[in-house]
Amino acid sequence: MDHHASCAFLVALVLPTTSHATNRDTEREFPAEIHVVEIEPKSPSSFSVRLTAERGVDIYANKPMNAAWNHVAARLEIHDADGKRVKAHIRYPLGTKVDADPLGDLYVYRDSVDITVTIVDAAKHPLSFTLEGAGYNRTRSYCLGKMKLETVRK
Repeated sequence: MDHHASCAFLVALVLPTTSHATNRDTEREFPAEIHVVEIEPKSPSSFSVRLTAERGVDIYANKPMNAAWNHVAARLEIHDADGKRVKAHIRYPLGTKVDADPLGDLYVYRDSVDITVTIVDAAKHPLSFTLEGAGYNRTRSYCLGKMKLETVRK
C-alpha cells in the first residue's frame, strides 16, 4: 500500500476512535497555518485565505478527485462575531496531482495556496476561519493525521 493510501486508511479507521489530548502543550502542532490575504483595493466581502504548509507536507485538496480521500478533504468554514456560520462562495484551488497507487490519482495542496472567499450576506466582524482536513509528510513518509487551522479577520 502506498504512503498516501496508508495515511488515508489510518485517518479513516484509527483517528476517529482515538481521544485527543486536551492539554495544548502535549498536542502535536500540524505543520501548516492559514491567514487572510487582502485583495487590493481592500474589500469587506472579497479576500483570500492563504494556506501555507511546511516543506514536504501534503494536505489533501478540497476535491481530491478520488473518493478514498473525500473524508479528509480540506474544508473552510467561516463564522461571524456571534459564532453564526457565514454564507460565502469559497473557491478552492485544484492542487497538485499525485500518483497514489493502488487507489489512483490524488490532488493535494503543497507549499502555499490561496482559497478565494466572497461573503454573500453582510456578516458581523471579526470573522473567524477554520480549515479542517488531513495531511501527510512526504519527505519523512508518515501520516500527520487530522488538522484544524484557525485565523481571524477583523
